[in-house]
Amino acid sequence: MEIAAAWTPSKDINLSQVSYLALGDENVLEPFDKAIKKFAKKDSSDTHSLIKKYPFNQQQRASGALWDHGGQKTIYLKGAPEHLLNLCRLSGADVDGAENQLRALVAKGFRVIALASADTDSVPENLENLKGLAWQFLGLLAFADELRSESKPAIAAAQAAGVSVKMITGDHFDTAFHIGRLLNISPYREQVVQGSELPATEEELESYVKQKTVFARILPKQKFNILSALKRSEITAMTGDGVNDVPALVNANVGIAMAAGSDIAKDAGDIILLDNNFVSIVRAISEGRIIYDNIRKMLFYLLATSLGEVLTIIGALLIGLPLPVTAIMILWVNLVTDTALVIPLGLEPPEADHMSRPPRHPKAPILDRLILTRIGLVGIAMSASILGVFAFFIHAGYPHEYAQTLAFAMLVFAQWVNAFNARSEGQSLISRLRVPNFKLLAGLSLAALAQALVMFGPLKDIFGVQSVNASHLLAGLSITGAAVYLTVEIHKFVSRKRQSIQI
Repeated sequence: MEIAAAWTPSKDINLSQVSYLALGDENVLEPFDKAIKKFAKKDSSDTHSLIKKYPFNQQQRASGALWDHGGQKTIYLKGAPEHLLNLCRLSGADVDGAENQLRALVAKGFRVIALASADTDSVPENLENLKGLAWQFLGLLAFADELRSESKPAIAAAQAAGVSVKMITGDHFDTAFHIGRLLNISPYREQVVQGSELPATEEELESYVKQKTVFARILPKQKFNILSALKRSEITAMTGDGVNDVPALVNANVGIAMAAGSDIAKDAGDIILLDNNFVSIVRAISEGRIIYDNIRKMLFYLLATSLGEVLTIIGALLIGLPLPVTAIMILWVNLVTDTALVIPLGLEPPEADHMSRPPRHPKAPILDRLILTRIGLVGIAMSASILGVFAFFIHAGYPHEYAQTLAFAMLVFAQWVNAFNARSEGQSLISRLRVPNFKLLAGLSLAALAQALVMFGPLKDIFGVQSVNASHLLAGLSITGAAVYLTVEIHKFVSRKRQSIQI
């Protein structure tokens, strides 16, 4: 932020000098004050001595300082132009001139403050009662806070993700509207409201703030109230950098302080945005959704395959068959196959629609009805296909170990297929292949190599597997692979149809 323009009603007024006096001293925290500090210059021959510094007063919408100059005490103020103009004794022509300048500056999107001064015989405790003094209007300072080129696309991305972006500022109505329109937060003036127009009751405020997107001339207390109203039905995140933002930062569900802001704002925030960039917030939302989606995919894969193992063993016992797999085979599947595939699933690239879905309810279970149903269907399909082939070979007179070897291979292959099913909750397996996950392919390669060592290599005797006919093996793998694949594909298809009907 920097001062882009300055205007004074008289050439005799040194705005650089009076800006320094209104600032009070050089120990500044607020972004506005830091910009003024760069602009303001202390006259080397000046003999002013600081008596008292006044913090921002919500009623007067101004802050300032009291100085002594040769025995004469003078208060210098900086604050909202419309308030200081009302405070000063100006002729109609002077008021019109100042207001015209103000309108011209705010129409360009500048953030504008006014400067004023008055002599006093006393040392006021605060800025509550200033009307008894003869105030002189000193001029206007216009601040340029250039928008980043990536801000508008970032806000559009947040809105597409179902995030309602609102701008709460102490700036002039026209400045707020101009900036809001540039960012597509407030395309219409009707979406902008001033602090003086906010409803007084909590019930009215809650419904009112949902309809508005830009709030201008807002006081710290009003920021707090707006956040309180939104929190009744929304999850809120608040960004801020100044002392005046502290109450709202504390009140929000997530307070995000700018790294370039004041220390007290950073202390009040839950998160400090190191690059001071809204884009980072949108990226964080995206990363959060990717992580959440991948956790669901990992859980689906693990639980579905584990259920398939359990149902296979229980099913065999219920129908009087010998065990289809041994304990060491189960351990191998859980420790080797699962590990090699589930970790890459946690690193799955994002799905195309992950930033176009509405936010999930914070109390929504991570495993909803959709995933639980799919877990059950996959478990049944896996166990039914394995048990069917196992029972066929047992009844055909093949040795138990022969049928067991086929069941073991089918169980492992079903998990491989299910890992690729798990890559997307809505997309088909074939469609999802267009987005490669090389880590998953690497995991599958390791799992396949390890399985080959068990089926055909030196680990064969340890696991008690037998050599099987290639056609039998291929048929068994095809049956269980098709069962798991088609079960998930049909469920995805039905789920997509239901969602389209609901929309």
